[in-house]
Amino acid sequence: MCVKKHELDCQFILGQNEQLKPYGWTIHENAPWILATHPRLPVVNIFDNCKVFIGWLIGYPITPQGKLLSKTVILRKNETENMDSFEKWIHDLSGRFACMASLGSICRFYLDSGGSLATVYSVENPVIASTISLIDKSENDWDHDLQKILGMPERDSWYPSGLTPCKSIKRLLPNHYLDMNTWTVLRHWPSPEDLAPQNSFNQTVGATISHLKKNINAVAERYPLQMSLTAGRDSRMLLACCKDILDKIKFTTGVWIPSAVDCQIAKLLSEKLKLKHVTLKVRLASDDQLEDWQFRTGSCVSGEIWRIHPTSRLIDAYRAFLPGCAGEVGRAYYWQEGDAKRRAFDAQEILKRAKLPPVGPILESTRTWLDEIAHLEWHTILDLMYIEQRLGCWAGPLQYGQDGMHALRLFPLNDRAIFREILRSPTKPRMKQMLAHDICLREWPELLDVPFNQLTGAARIVQTGREFMYLKAPENVRRLFNQIFAWRFQAC
Repeated sequence: MCVKKHELDCQFILGQNEQLKPYGWTIHENAPWILATHPRLPVVNIFDNCKVFIGWLIGYPITPQGKLLSKTVILRKNETENMDSFEKWIHDLSGRFACMASLGSICRFYLDSGGSLATVYSVENPVIASTISLIDKSENDWDHDLQKILGMPERDSWYPSGLTPCKSIKRLLPNHYLDMNTWTVLRHWPSPEDLAPQNSFNQTVGATISHLKKNINAVAERYPLQMSLTAGRDSRMLLACCKDILDKIKFTTGVWIPSAVDCQIAKLLSEKLKLKHVTLKVRLASDDQLEDWQFRTGSCVSGEIWRIHPTSRLIDAYRAFLPGCAGEVGRAYYWQEGDAKRRAFDAQEILKRAKLPPVGPILESTRTWLDEIAHLEWHTILDLMYIEQRLGCWAGPLQYGQDGMHALRLFPLNDRAIFREILRSPTKPRMKQMLAHDICLREWPELLDVPFNQLTGAARIVQTGREFMYLKAPENVRRLFNQIFAWRFQAC
């Protein structure tokens, strides 16, 4: 396969055909499977206690003990007695990774808890890959009708429920594995035990802090860090858990849309707490860069991040970048007033909240996805919607558009143990957005002296008017706004 090394940073392809190997990539073999990985993407061999090969960990897995794995792993006997015990071991890992597991006659492919090392597979051939760009396909395979329905790539959109722009290629969703013998996809999480309610929100706060610190420190042991600092709750949660390692972190704030709130709040925080902080001038993508992004992401993600992604090149390339992505799971992102009184959700309502058109294969595939979990509590359905649809189908694929710009990209909040604690926790504190507040209160109370997501005085009035104009403007006017403000707000 003629793919240049630099074009698909941190991607992989797994199949049974020798010709699938991209030139210059690293090759791993375990008959009949051949794994080819971009040179920047690590692979960890997994063996049982008798030194029998049982799989590959691809990417950046973090152990429950807080170690970023990079070498061979030898599991204990009780972790490989059967597939259930091995699956439990997989569930305890965090970070950004995928796993091929071959245990006896069973062979499966797993994702991390949020699908942040995004994965697609051919429905016709035994091929698994990071993006559709790595899988051979004919021009007739492109689903131009589906692209038109979603308005891709011009519209701020993405492909939900396992869909991709190609008819014969599907996306593997988080909490599902691909059975590599039968080539079928099955759900493996959550179990009823994972959702057993617990009444202590303090326990959720404590567990989230513990796992966040573990994940951040695991990366900090190997790399200097780069983290976003905005006016929002997610970056503040991460900051609260970094108080002891601030010397290793450089904070950045980008002007993503015509808004001064992130710049102003980040400036207040950095001055008050003496953080190493810089503000990045937004860089709009050239036509070539827009096309390159679509190739890297498999034409699966567009929107504002697509248009301004070159801004990420301003971040120090030798640092690991840790975004606050996945914090929305703790913020009741898709919840609405009155949901508790609903008798059920249908696929139309799910797609309405995702701001996606409820028609054709989009509606059909979302209905199939929803049928699996329709028996669960309303809040669990909406939380799984965010994890599986928004993280798995949007946040995961878009990472490939920026891979290679940093030492690595990894979401500290992407941790099944955190998700489990949040999904089990009381709904009222989550509805009130209390998770970030309580984490800051416990770890670094001074962070609460600066408000979340709002300015004060005259600046707030101006900002409210600007955002109203921006949100009400048609798409072509918003693009003009982006160009104007990217030039004007060079420093905040």
